[in-house]
Amino acid sequence: RLFSLPTRRYLRRRAWRYFRLLGKRDPARYIKAAVSFLTRYSDADTDSDIHLLDNWGLTHTLFRDSPALVRPAKGWEFAPGRSLADLTPAPYREEAWAADAQAVFAVLLGAQSRAVRQWAVWLLRKYHEGWLAAQPVTVLLKLADHSDPDLSALGFDLLEKAPDLNTVPVEEWLTRLGGDDLEKLRRLSALLARRLDPERVAVTDALRLAGYRSRPVAELGLSLLKRRTWSVADAPLLLPLVQAENESVRPELMRWLRDTLAGFGPARPEWVLEFLDSKHADVRAVGWECLSESPLRDDPAVWHRLFESPYDDVRGPLVAELARRAGGADPDTVRLLWATVLLNIARSGRHKPGVIAQVVARLAEHPAEADRLLALLAVAVRSLRGPEFRAGLTGVVHLAETNADLVPAIRQRFPELQM
Repeated sequence: RLFSLPTRRYLRRRAWRYFRLLGKRDPARYIKAAVSFLTRYSDADTDSDIHLLDNWGLTHTLFRDSPALVRPAKGWEFAPGRSLADLTPAPYREEAWAADAQAVFAVLLGAQSRAVRQWAVWLLRKYHEGWLAAQPVTVLLKLADHSDPDLSALGFDLLEKAPDLNTVPVEEWLTRLGGDDLEKLRRLSALLARRLDPERVAVTDALRLAGYRSRPVAELGLSLLKRRTWSVADAPLLLPLVQAENESVRPELMRWLRDTLAGFGPARPEWVLEFLDSKHADVRAVGWECLSESPLRDDPAVWHRLFESPYDDVRGPLVAELARRAGGADPDTVRLLWATVLLNIARSGRHKPGVIAQVVARLAEHPAEADRLLALLAVAVRSLRGPEFRAGLTGVVHLAETNADLVPAIRQRFPELQM
C-alpha cells in the first residue's frame, strides 16, 4: 500500500470533508458530484460489511444518519447490538436527494455496486414513485432489462401500472422473451398475458411462443392462442404444436389443440398422424386416444403409415390391435398390414415374430389363402435376421405337420426345404 493506515484515514476524512462542505454551501452541486462518484464504486468495494464501512465517504453518503452506525475516531462501526441487517438508508443531505429524482435515477442506472443500486431504489420508492410512474415505457424497460434483480423487479412493478404499453412494438416484447433469466421471463410473460392485445401478435409468433421450452413463455403463448378465433384453414399452422418443448405446459396445450381440431369437424388422417408422429411420448398417447375414438381406426391407409413409425410405443400397440382385429377384419386389409410390417427392413424388428404367428394362425384356419399367406411367410424364412427366420421356419414346419393339404403348396413355395 502507498500509505500507512493513519494516513489513509486522514485522506479519507479530508476527501469527504470537501463533499460535506459542498453539500452545506450548494446542495445541487453536491448531488451532481455525488452522482459522479457513487457510480464509480463496484461490488468489490462493498462485498462485506467490513469493506462497506471501510469506505468512509460512501458510508457517509448512503447511511450517515442511520441509527445502526456509530463513527468513532477510527472509522465507522455498527452500534452495539446492531448488524448489517439493521442498516437502512439515511443519506447525507437527504432532502436534496428527495428533491432531485433525475439524479437518483442516474445513480440507479449507472451504479456498478449493488449496495448503491439498492440505496437508490429505496430513495425512488420513498420520494419519487409519482415521478417514476410518469416515465415513458422506454425508461421503465431500462429498469426491467437490468441484470440486477432489484432493479428488474422495480421496473416490472412500474410496468404493471404503466398506461402506455401499447406504444412498445410487439417485436420488442418478443425479443425480450428470448432471454434465459427465469424470473424476468415469468414477470414479463405474466405482464403480457394480462396487458397485451392478442390481435397485435402475429399468429406465427403466438404459435412459436407456445412451443418454447421455457414454461412462462409457453404459458403466454397458450394464453394468446386461446384468445384467438380459429378455423379449419388454420389446422396446418396449429399441428406443429405437437412438437412443443415444455413438458409442464404441453398437456394443457394438447387438450386445447385436440378440442380446437374437434371443433373443425370429423378428424382427418393427417391430424391424427401428426400427433402419433410427435417426438414426445405423451403427445403420441393423445394421438392414440384420438385414433381409438375416431372412425379412422378402421382406415388401412392410417395403419399403413403407422407401421412406418420409428416409435415402439406406436408400432407395438398397432401389432397387438392387428392381432385382435384379424378375425373379423377384411382379409385383404389384414394381409396388406402384415406385409407392411414384414417388408419393413428398417423398423418393426421386435414385432415381426408376432405378426408371423398371426399369419401362421390365419393360414391354419383358412388353407384356401395359402398362395397369398405363404408368400408372406417366405419373406420371414428368407430373412437374414435370426428371430424372423426362426419364427418363419417354425411356422412353416408346424403347418406342414398339422395340415397335410398344405404340404404341396409349401413344397412349391419353399423348394429348398426337405419335407
